[in-house]
Amino acid sequence: MDAYEHFQLNKPPFDPLPDAEFFFDAPVHAETLATLQYVVYARKGCCVAIGESGYGKTLLARIVADNATATTPVLWVHGGGQPDNQTNVSVFLPHRFARAGQNVQVEKTTLAAEAHTTRFRPEPPLLIVDSADDLPAHGWRDVIAWFSNEIRYSKPANVLLFGLPRLLDMLMTPELVRLQRRVFRVCRLEALTPRLTKEYIRTRVAIAGGDSRRIFSDDVVDQISRLGHGNPALINQLCDNTMLEAFGEERDRVQAVDVGNALHVMLMGRLKERVALPPPAQPIRPALPPISGSFPRRPVPSVRKAQPVVDTPVSATPVVEVEESVERRLRQFANRLSQAMCLVRVSHDGHDGVDYDTPIVSGVPRGIQDDSCSSIRSVRVETQTRTDGNVEAQPTVETG
Repeated sequence: MDAYEHFQLNKPPFDPLPDAEFFFDAPVHAETLATLQYVVYARKGCCVAIGESGYGKTLLARIVADNATATTPVLWVHGGGQPDNQTNVSVFLPHRFARAGQNVQVEKTTLAAEAHTTRFRPEPPLLIVDSADDLPAHGWRDVIAWFSNEIRYSKPANVLLFGLPRLLDMLMTPELVRLQRRVFRVCRLEALTPRLTKEYIRTRVAIAGGDSRRIFSDDVVDQISRLGHGNPALINQLCDNTMLEAFGEERDRVQAVDVGNALHVMLMGRLKERVALPPPAQPIRPALPPISGSFPRRPVPSVRKAQPVVDTPVSATPVVEVEESVERRLRQFANRLSQAMCLVRVSHDGHDGVDYDTPIVSGVPRGIQDDSCSSIRSVRVETQTRTDGNVEAQPTVETG
């Protein structure tokens, strides 16, 4: 008994081979398929479909080829494994070109030989290049030569290219500029979202005649969605291995432990080693490439030596003497100020030559004795106007 029979399924739901019956029409995949079919129907030249490995590019190519072989021959070229001197191609002939009793006949030939024949008039065959990013240089020359065969037919040639995202960089090279200008549209396949992953698993199990909710719990589907990263091929492997692990334990439903065991087997037994690896203590930084060339060396500035600190002896002056000296000077200044304010007369020489005697302040300040002003005869103030417009006064006190 096989694993799928244990779960009461009619066929393996997660077989790795591309099968058009299990096509899941996710929005991006459905739009890409519609675009490819329109290019073939309307003879729009070249169309490019790119996506990561496992995103369903070969399945889309098989669906387009199956639909086209009803009326049009299909030339199938696989980019990998081509010989050095020629480009091998498989020719799928529709029923009107096939032998009696066969719906589709397959022939083996080279692309260069088909580019110089007109056996499929009035329409040229459809050329499909799978894994085009692995096609060697002479294969690209044969593809470009295939377009030159259009003059032998009444309709333009169609070429569909499927490959990894690096295929776009290859088409931008100068060697493929003649092919680039024939590209009608580029379709990019994307990963499945978690919601689409659940629908993807449910659809494939339903096509196989089962119910995914009876086989996979919601927790298991969430784990597969996180581990699969939206890659349909990787999701198929995870689901197939988890079902096999549950079948080995004779369980009718997949559990979370089956997901871990399946992942351990898929990683060739290295899951425990990878989990046990501690995180790096510091982020690893890539080494900088060596700098070539010579650069002028900057002079190293001289460093002055620090001079030793020498304590300079300070003359010891008693604090009491300093305070008495300051107090004596303040007393002298107060006496002089009181004498000047007792009787101040300003004798100002004006510009008209007349002398003016103007009393400014008279009286004795409070707290000052009356006889403190007896020695002052007169006070004379001389003024001088400076260049900035301010007046500078210089008092002179005469005592008797």
